[in-house]
Amino acid sequence: MRQRFHLPRRWKRSQESTSQEQRKTKKPNSQKAEELARQEIGQQQIIKEVLCNSEVRDTVLSTAEMEALPMVGRKPWPKSLSKPGRNKQGRKADVDGNAASRAMTLPLSPDPSMLKFDTDNKHSKENMLVTWLPYSSIDVVFNNENVYANHQNHNPAFISYDFMDSRPADVPKSKWHAKWMRFVEEDDTEDSLKIKPVTPSVKLPPAMSSSSVNTLRVSLLDELKQTVSLNRQNAGMDTVWAHHPDFVESIGLYLDIWESWLQLDIDMEPVHNIFRSEADEYKTGLFTREEPPTVSSGGPDKPDTTISGQDDADGPDDDNGLDEDDEAPDGEAYFNKFMRRTFGEDFKRRYCNIYGTPYSVDENPILSNQMDILRTLRDKVESFRGSKFQTLVKRGYVFDGFPVHFTEPDPEVVRLRLMRLEEFQECLTDGNDDIQHTIVCKLYPLPAKLLSGWVYIGTQKPISMNDE
Repeated sequence: MRQRFHLPRRWKRSQESTSQEQRKTKKPNSQKAEELARQEIGQQQIIKEVLCNSEVRDTVLSTAEMEALPMVGRKPWPKSLSKPGRNKQGRKADVDGNAASRAMTLPLSPDPSMLKFDTDNKHSKENMLVTWLPYSSIDVVFNNENVYANHQNHNPAFISYDFMDSRPADVPKSKWHAKWMRFVEEDDTEDSLKIKPVTPSVKLPPAMSSSSVNTLRVSLLDELKQTVSLNRQNAGMDTVWAHHPDFVESIGLYLDIWESWLQLDIDMEPVHNIFRSEADEYKTGLFTREEPPTVSSGGPDKPDTTISGQDDADGPDDDNGLDEDDEAPDGEAYFNKFMRRTFGEDFKRRYCNIYGTPYSVDENPILSNQMDILRTLRDKVESFRGSKFQTLVKRGYVFDGFPVHFTEPDPEVVRLRLMRLEEFQECLTDGNDDIQHTIVCKLYPLPAKLLSGWVYIGTQKPISMNDE
């Protein structure tokens, strides 16, 4: 799962290109001005040496010399007239106000333009305030060419990211404060200052073969089944498994949907339109500060616990995954309702970018890839809708379960992680022998021999037990 955070208008493309041109070629006027400044400094130095060696200065005390004279007693305070009608508290407020205004002009102060937020027009494009980043500070940024030290405010939401910004020609070097200090400057020509990558061209290893992935999946499935059986056997209970091929295949489709969801950018406009009510709820809490929203950095370990299309606490569902009092919708309406039911809670945990996605150009390859993932997700939801999952649940039973995502295929690591989940502990300690258990594992190969793994833990309980 990739988490993106949109920081609008904190990098200026035109400023970067202009600064690069200035570094490549200097204007003749700037070179001439620098030459004249050097000549003027040289002339002043010559005049100073002549005065020191040939002439005698007038014996006139300067201000610094007068202040250095010894003084008997207390040094008199300079006289100042107080403003009429001003008390001590008023003067203290002025001092505090001046100190606050001076503090905002310091180089380490937050950029005032990035604190802009119109409460009357919360959706204005001029708003730039961001308060939901997971990082509290950024000190150093690096790439394969240079290292940049942050000389601005420590908060990453209140700074500019113009790494290539350079000093304008009309600004003296003594008055120029670089926002990002470069370790290797453009003028540095020494070979010792050039960054030499250990590996100039990094090649990612290919994804794991399907046979290796299937071997890991079978090993993980056997480990989890043994964990459930042994724990229930030690408690004096039997374990009944429900692993019909069509039943397992349908749950596998459900895990395919979750894998596609994790690859999807939830800030895209088509996805945002589906969860508009959840997004508006987040914005309301953010603006009113009644309940500060939180951003989850982990994966969706506890998603919706009921697969659409099954009997739940609200009554039996029909073949389309809806309650009996709902009309069978068309494909688009079913897709939107399925998405809200399945991913609504996960969207609330992950949503934070109120300014939307930064990818707004249709030709953008990232946006095109995201649209392909969304179309694949629609096809998988439609395939899951056409599966016979609801007919495979035992009559008089209610199916319940939860998926868990992990990135480490080691069975021991996955087992220890599941043992810390309260839902998994309930499956192990349930004292009724009529419960039927189902475990489905799916591993998705990624580049560099990485894996994205899913485990679905499901149980079928008699409806009488559910009522109690």
